[in-house]
Amino acid sequence: MNLLGDSVTRLTNHYRRIIISRVLEAAGFNDENKEAHKLETQRLLNEAREKIMQHCLGRSLVQRLRNIPAEHRVKAYDVPVMVDGKHYRVPWVAYEKDEALMELFAGVPDWKGAQELSSRSAAARAVLKWDKHRNDWDNRLNSLKNEIGAIVWSVTTVKKLLELWPEGAPYVNQVHASEGKSLVPAEAINKVNKALKAA
Repeated sequence: MNLLGDSVTRLTNHYRRIIISRVLEAAGFNDENKEAHKLETQRLLNEAREKIMQHCLGRSLVQRLRNIPAEHRVKAYDVPVMVDGKHYRVPWVAYEKDEALMELFAGVPDWKGAQELSSRSAAARAVLKWDKHRNDWDNRLNSLKNEIGAIVWSVTTVKKLLELWPEGAPYVNQVHASEGKSLVPAEAINKVNKALKAA
């Protein structure tokens, strides 16, 4: 059965979710791109950490920290920083054997100990770049998901969906091909009724 010509095929919640998922994947929100975004976010975070260390600790102490053996690293925590009055928490790793670092970044739970960074500093620019990028994927994903949802939840049948959004035809057919007739309630009902009569 071709869903394009079936005016009585209802859009079930399951059907809608699959269509939304297919459209998101076609728009680039797939596992491969998600992993690439994650790696880039980590790279930007590492860069921000480096800039903050150089800004707050100075190059000599940064170099000394690089020489600390990995076994002296302890539980990670967030370092509070402030740029133009806005607070950010940068994930960090503490070094238990380095008193200078522990004194500077004590991991205070409030913003009293936040390191103030000039918006013109390399550290501040790195923090802002990381912060923008880490939220970009979810922001774009949620925005597109809401827009697609507004379309598929505004109608109750496949026919109405395609009248409203003819460009969605490839995704409707893709779902039908992958999910089969289980998406068509009328056919499922007929099969159940036949099974009951035969019993």
